[in-house]
Amino acid sequence: MRYPTVGNRNRRPWLGSATLEGRIEMGEKVIVSIKTFADGHRPPDLVAPGML
Repeated sequence: MRYPTVGNRNRRPWLGSATLEGRIEMGEKVIVSIKTFADGHRPPDLVAPGML
């Protein structure tokens, strides 16, 4: 598999989630989604709406 390159650098978008801030935000989104679902409401960032 070859990654897209720009000059002598590779572009790897998944590395943005490796920051402490990014991981904290993702964790907080999970908590909000779980609490929302537990309260009987539709989670805000539902990926597959047909699953509920």
